[in-house]
Amino acid sequence: MDVPFEEDNYHPIAYLLAISFRFVIYLATSLQNHGEAFVSQELQANFDGDDYNLLNHVTLKLMDGTTHIDHIVASCSVLS
Repeated sequence: MDVPFEEDNYHPIAYLLAISFRFVIYLATSLQNHGEAFVSQELQANFDGDDYNLLNHVTLKLMDGTTHIDHIVASCSVLS
């Protein structure tokens, strides 16, 4: 038994795939943001005071583009 091809038969599947894809992207982004916030809080808690400077989300311009550094802890005596 042949089922006639109708474009309307595929719309629910396309919507389901699109919603699933957006949900996966949302989860990945959300988990990454929580992890970044956790690391930043831990660095602030352990390297607090006038001796340390914390830089978050630093973008450096290179000759062939840019690069991103999540966290830099700087002090008078060492750069970590």
